[in-house]
Amino acid sequence: MAAEEKDNLRQKIGRYRANLTPEERRTKSRRIMECVLTLPQFCQAQSVMLYLEIRDEVETTSLARKTIGMGKRLVVPLCKENRIIPCEIASLEDDLAAGYMGIREPKETCARPVQPEEIEAVLVPGLVFDQEGRRIGYGGGYYDRFLPLLPAGTPIIGLAFECQVLGKISTEEHDQRMSLLVTENGVIYQR
Repeated sequence: MAAEEKDNLRQKIGRYRANLTPEERRTKSRRIMECVLTLPQFCQAQSVMLYLEIRDEVETTSLARKTIGMGKRLVVPLCKENRIIPCEIASLEDDLAAGYMGIREPKETCARPVQPEEIEAVLVPGLVFDQEGRRIGYGGGYYDRFLPLLPAGTPIIGLAFECQVLGKISTEEHDQRMSLLVTENGVIYQR
């Protein structure tokens, strides 16, 4: 898929997602989180990496709190020098500050870097997905560079609203596929 086509798709699907009302986003996000909490890939993982939502993404803050409450190790991305540095945090209130693009990230003083091989499941945002786990992100390539560093077989779980999922999209070789894709309607793809 040409870069221009990807950008057009990002804009089109981004508008669909942006048109969800705050109540729709909360309700759909809650259903997605309820589904994630039942996934064996999540339940069995003791070290979970997840993104913290910005703007109109699937909300993950409540899942982050539950992850800590379940005694799991919570890892969040720190975006620095064009790459993701996975960092463990113990508190959403004390360990985070606004970082790149306003994304909540670990404060430099609280950042406890984690090796990719220590992560047992990763929850990933995106703008566009398809029913076979293909993903188009925001165009920075952060996750496309980070995900190959994980051990083979690490569950990579994409979170999306149904309006972000198309039948099939063309991606490039560097675009990483999800192991599972979860929407408000449940798991719609599992590899």
